Amino acid sequence: MMDAVTFRIVMNESIFLLDKRVVFDST
Repeated sequence: MMDAVTFRIVMNESIFLLDKRVVFDST
């Protein structure tokens, strides 16, 4: 099981990638 810090880093990375994909899809 991941610790809180690792979990937050992974969540931030996934949200960042998701935002980039949404921006690319909208254009």
